[in-house]
Amino acid sequence: AAADADAAPVGFGVAGTAFGRLYDPNAKAFTFGGRRTLGDLAQGYVLLKPVDELQPVTWIEGFITEQTFAEALDAAVASGWADRREHDTAARLDARLREVTASR
Repeated sequence: AAADADAAPVGFGVAGTAFGRLYDPNAKAFTFGGRRTLGDLAQGYVLLKPVDELQPVTWIEGFITEQTFAEALDAAVASGWADRREHDTAARLDARLREVTASR
């Protein structure tokens, strides 16, 4: 593993490679909205460092807009972060996701 080797960050292409065909049925990202491969999810991948060494994200207020609301709500509900009835507007979902990311 990269962590064991004290490796520097590395990035690699995914689209059109063997990595792009990887599939993990236990990961929500691969099954949300149908069966997906890593190539469906990303064109490239960057390994920075072990997860426990990463800094948490800072939510950008207003990130969820009317244009992104429906898809974001589906993803947030599937992840267990939001409730369809309670987070029924872009502003409410945005506030909820800001709260979720702040607690991580």
